[in-house]
Amino acid sequence: MQWTYLETTDDGYVMQVSGFGGTANPMKVAVKIDGDTVSSVKVLEYAGETAGYGKDLIEAGTGGVLNDKAKAFYDQILNGSFATSDVDGIDTSTGATMTTKGIVNAIKGAIEQAQKAPVVDGDTYTYTLTASGFGGEANPMKIKVSVDKAKQTVTKVEIEEYAGETAGYGKDLIEAGTGGVLNDKAKTFHDNVLNGETKWDDVSGIDTSTGATMTSKGIVSAIQEAIDQTK
Repeated sequence: MQWTYLETTDDGYVMQVSGFGGTANPMKVAVKIDGDTVSSVKVLEYAGETAGYGKDLIEAGTGGVLNDKAKAFYDQILNGSFATSDVDGIDTSTGATMTTKGIVNAIKGAIEQAQKAPVVDGDTYTYTLTASGFGGEANPMKIKVSVDKAKQTVTKVEIEEYAGETAGYGKDLIEAGTGGVLNDKAKTFHDNVLNGETKWDDVSGIDTSTGATMTSKGIVSAIQEAIDQTK
């Protein structure tokens, strides 16, 4: 993972990323997302970024070995706003490439975090999450999980996308709970987890040895993520 989410503050999502200081001395960057716009980017900690390079980029956008692209980065990214869809096009060849790439990674992480924000209806929080099953990170599942905070219960789990889960294994688990190499535990998983309600405290005890273990473990990980974000 190129970023780590730390917390949400008034300045937005606070992400930890590596710049010139690497993992030993990372940056902390706060990114505020308003709908489809990145409205502010603040580099909160950057002791590992050196004078004449990343430090100057963050503080002024000029100085040292920095080029004109550094000033553009400073003006547009650190002191402006831009569409979330423009992130992949940000030019990081500023003379402090490791710093700018780190900041861009923080922005990408914040956008991903914002996409995980729940839809709240009373005590019900609904999250749309991704989880790796048999398809791995290249072809993850998209899972919608609804939880009732007051009752501490998972009320609904919908697998919206699962192209990476194969017939006879995860695909059959999701669609029917039977078929292929699936065992009796797969039907129980399908009926209880995907078509029932589960108390938060019982999630860790869900049996994923269904014949489609990678799929069922991925689904449980998404459920646990939704619970953790709601607590």
